[in-house]
Amino acid sequence: MKLSKKFLKFGVAIFLIFTLFSQVCTPFIYADEVGKQIVQFEKEKKELDRIDNLLSEPIQLPKDQIDKLVNEYQSLYPNLTTERLYEIVYQSLSPYRSKAGFWDGKVITVDEFAVAFSTIVQTLIGGYATLGAYAAKHGQKLAREMMSRAAKRFGILTGMFSGILETAFNVLDFYENVGLSLAKFIDARDYYPKNGRINMWK
Repeated sequence: MKLSKKFLKFGVAIFLIFTLFSQVCTPFIYADEVGKQIVQFEKEKKELDRIDNLLSEPIQLPKDQIDKLVNEYQSLYPNLTTERLYEIVYQSLSPYRSKAGFWDGKVITVDEFAVAFSTIVQTLIGGYATLGAYAAKHGQKLAREMMSRAAKRFGILTGMFSGILETAFNVLDFYENVGLSLAKFIDARDYYPKNGRINMWK
């Protein structure tokens, strides 16, 4: 009986110690989590500010980097001439020429959109080789937000396309050809589906 009482007292003591410990430590743990969230928020804001600053002005790329992009695009989009590829790349780099240049004829082909979008994404991800590598470092949420800002530059983040793009950004594989995947996704759901063109207007 005495032994049982000792065990009971010991158990109560352990419980009280654990309760006191949890009450003392919980505020510190909570404060640490809040601190981490604040740091993460500041990092994301800094990165988004960098992206917005890039998109607000003409993006300057060295000629050799532009040549490298065009060389890559030639094998991916054989239906586009070298001259057209250069034209699209240069249009993509200017916020003043992007919307007017691409939508002047009201529609562009899936390949043209893919080249334009891929070019902007490549300039925004900085030193990362692929969007997948960027997402691995900054997180998928930030990668989606970056693509959303890139789409806005083309003037397609409006009307029915807002919903299409929101869905697309949630399902696209960051390790694939994102520009082409997005272009095909839009083409399958625009005003004239699956005609090989991006139709923003009826």
